[in-house]
Amino acid sequence: MAKKQTPNIDFMLSQAKAYADGTGYDLGFELDYGYELEKRYDKMVKENPTIAALIYDRLVREGSDYATCEKTEDLRKRIRREYDYVMSVYKNL
Repeated sequence: MAKKQTPNIDFMLSQAKAYADGTGYDLGFELDYGYELEKRYDKMVKENPTIAALIYDRLVREGSDYATCEKTEDLRKRIRREYDYVMSVYKNL
């Protein structure tokens, strides 16, 4: 059986990974990640409600919401930790 297409989830995960890896645009992530999630969230829920909720809880609430109060390197580490957790769950579904 073919894997279900998840373009919105894949986009949000790729943005988090790029930021954590240091290849993404810092200010763009800090300002745009929440906006992109809000814009795509309903579609993400249709793709996979469990992962959509995890992205919100782990990468936004526990991650990008700290952008204004953490140093960039500390935020990258936080996003990496949360991203790795989301991916570990995603791979085991």
